[in-house]
Amino acid sequence: MIKTIFFDIGGVLVDLHPERTEALLAEATGLSGETLREVFPEAAHHQYERGFLDDTQFFQEVKRALPDSTPLSETIFWKAWMAMVGEAKRTADWIPRLRERVPVWLLSNTNRHHVTHLLPDYPFYSAVDGAVFSYETGSRKPEPGIFQEALRQTKQDPGQALFIDDLKPNVEAAETQGFLAIQFHSPEQLAHELTRLGFPID
Repeated sequence: MIKTIFFDIGGVLVDLHPERTEALLAEATGLSGETLREVFPEAAHHQYERGFLDDTQFFQEVKRALPDSTPLSETIFWKAWMAMVGEAKRTADWIPRLRERVPVWLLSNTNRHHVTHLLPDYPFYSAVDGAVFSYETGSRKPEPGIFQEALRQTKQDPGQALFIDDLKPNVEAAETQGFLAIQFHSPEQLAHELTRLGFPID
C-alpha cells in the first residue's frame, strides 16, 4: 500500500528551459552555446547541488571555467540561472487531490538559490507536506543517500513510497532502494499510472 508520494520537481512539476540560460549567458559572454556547454563545470554543479559549494563559490567555479577575460558578472549569471525554471505543469495541480489520500513530498536535485528565490512563487510548494532537497542532504539522485534521507524524514518503509521522476537513472535508483517508482513522460501517461495504482486523476 502506498502511504507517501514523492515528486521530482524539474521536468515533472515544472518545465525546465536550459536553453534560456544558455542564451542569456551567450549574450553576456560572447561565447557560443556549444562552447558554454563544453566548459560548464559539471562537477562543481554537482557539488553545488550537494550543498558543498555556496552560491558565491559556484559562480566563481563557473567564471573560472570560462576562457580568460570572458566578461560575466554575478548579477547576470544569477539572472540566467533563474531563467532555467519555467511554468508549472498541470501535474502540479494534482497535489491537493493526492494529499486527500496520502502525504505528498518533493524529492529533488536542486540548489539553495532556486529554492529560496523561485519555489515560493509556485502554489504547489506550499501545498506539499515536506521536501527533501539534495543541497540539504549532501547527496543527489541517483545516489542512495538522498532516497534514504527521504525515508528517514517521512518515517516510511520503502515499499510504501512512490517516487515519480522524469529521468530513468533516478527511477532505477529509487527502485533499487525499494521504492515503487514511475518514470514521467507526459501528464496523460502519469495520470494513467496513478489511476492504475488507485489514485484517480480526472
